[in-house]
Amino acid sequence: MSELANFPPETRVGIYNRVSTEKQVQLEALDKQVEYTRKLVLENHLTLVNQYVEPESGTEAEHRYEYQRMLKDIQADRLDLVVVKCSDRLCRSQVEWHNFIKLILHKNVSLYFYLDDHIYQHDKDDLLYSMQAIVDAEQSKVTSKKIRDIHSNRQIYAEGQKALNITRPILGWDRKVELIDERNKRVWWEVNEKEASEIRYAMSLVENGVGFYRLANIMFERGVLSKGTNGTKQRQPDRISATAWRNIITSPLLHGDCIVHKTALNFYTKKSIKLSEKDWIYKENVIPPIVSREYHQQVLDCLQSRTYKVECDKSMIGRHRWSNKIYCKKCHKQFYRNSIATDYGKKMAVWKCSNQFTMSRKVCDTISVNETTLEEQLEDSFKKKYGEVFHISSDLIEKTMQLVEKALFHTNHDSEKRSIEGKLNQLSKKKNILFEKLMSAVISDNDFKTYNDKLDEEIRSLTERIEELKESEISMEDKYKRLKKIRADIRNYQCDTQAILQLLFQCVKVIEIGNTEEINVTMDKEEMEKNFELYHLLDMEDSLYTFSFNYHKETILTRRRKESNEKIIGLIRKNPYITIPEMAEQLSVKYSYAWTSVKLLRDEGKLRYVKPSFHHEDCYWEVIGEEKGEYT
Repeated sequence: MSELANFPPETRVGIYNRVSTEKQVQLEALDKQVEYTRKLVLENHLTLVNQYVEPESGTEAEHRYEYQRMLKDIQADRLDLVVVKCSDRLCRSQVEWHNFIKLILHKNVSLYFYLDDHIYQHDKDDLLYSMQAIVDAEQSKVTSKKIRDIHSNRQIYAEGQKALNITRPILGWDRKVELIDERNKRVWWEVNEKEASEIRYAMSLVENGVGFYRLANIMFERGVLSKGTNGTKQRQPDRISATAWRNIITSPLLHGDCIVHKTALNFYTKKSIKLSEKDWIYKENVIPPIVSREYHQQVLDCLQSRTYKVECDKSMIGRHRWSNKIYCKKCHKQFYRNSIATDYGKKMAVWKCSNQFTMSRKVCDTISVNETTLEEQLEDSFKKKYGEVFHISSDLIEKTMQLVEKALFHTNHDSEKRSIEGKLNQLSKKKNILFEKLMSAVISDNDFKTYNDKLDEEIRSLTERIEELKESEISMEDKYKRLKKIRADIRNYQCDTQAILQLLFQCVKVIEIGNTEEINVTMDKEEMEKNFELYHLLDMEDSLYTFSFNYHKETILTRRRKESNEKIIGLIRKNPYITIPEMAEQLSVKYSYAWTSVKLLRDEGKLRYVKPSFHHEDCYWEVIGEEKGEYT
């Protein structure tokens, strides 16, 4: 008699069926498993709630859909008993096994192995099945290694189409399959002439200078879509992106070759690792070609000639403060400046690796930095590293005034005016074209009036902007008056400090940025000695001219938190006996938000809670550093 007979009829049962491999024989055995287990449960008069049939093998628990569905049912208290063939069908990892056992013990769910007719008892079976999980994991690792070796050998030694291991549809070819017997099949590829002709047309467009974004639009209008996929993750035919078209045009498959062994799977992390080019395997004549090798190379050469050269543009030197000074640690390319529109209608200057402009973040994952945030954190680092120079003021004002004069007399709106004038010229041409279409009866009078009014409105808006720019320009006399006033005001301590910071900015030689928060800064020794007498008179160590700091990107949330912290400091100044609930009420925030702000201020050493007695009404807040004027 089966052990299942000991359970009452109202026991809610979930059956989990899974194969050990995905071979045809095992898939047929899965059908028998499903039928046998269902019959077993019903013969013992138990309540079958659900049957979880997993057709995939060798997949981690988090990627097994039916397994995850069973776990959700256990967590929702929908099952009292789980029926499975044996422990290795549940999982082949010690961690996954312990997580499953922890869950069923917490939810008081029983586990039955029908192969051994055994009900799992944790007190007696814990050690045995834990050891079995370790053995299963090791066996899985060995099996995985054998599969990788077989796959690697096929890539190295296989010739022709046998070297390909592509199961997804490819644009331009059709995959043909012929079953030889139950265990063997023949797979080959044939050119799909309709799709191949579209690819040849796309290559001709690229050869004539069409970019990939424009190419994607043209081919979509021609009705060229990607091939749909079948299987567990089905995809319908869809628009082919510009990046996908680039991959298609540059793929060696077009002339019949392929590159394999570009990635390898890490058994423990289950992640694909990119291999270096020296480990790649090149195979020739593995698939019927769509174009000749010579023509394909001609198109690739054409693309290469159009590639933007990521080299230093000498005409850009000095245009921005950090031009040719910020470099990428990873690819050793310089950073370029980009203006991004914010939600508040303002523009934000961001520096990022030039490889990210020309390629993508897949090529270089170095962080981008906000120019304002970078300069603020550089100022803090300067004050810590070179605190002594802020007490030196000889010749600083004159040097700073030279910088101010240069900035003042070179600040105008010529660039924006030229841009607007160019737009006005384009709009004027559009009006002429529109009039010609009206005269040729291409468009109706109503359409002409609609478009013409729209163009007139744009021209009027741009013309008004030019007039505003002209009115805002400062006369030479006004500029000299401003320069004289700045010279008078710059003599106070604050301006002197800013002058020192500006000189230190000029002394920066290289800023190195990687894919972590750490930023390395190298100062120009000659510039430091020229601008600061202290470094000219003393023989300083080279380590003084290099330092590092962690870049902290300020987000909207951190900025709001900073503002709230400052408001809390202000509230405490007015009333040191204020409570956190009162702070939350006055700031119109939740209690937890105010409490977190207070905790941050205390952790940063800016706030202290003083307890002169055990009575709460005698305790008060104290702002640390108040006497130094830190918060004034």
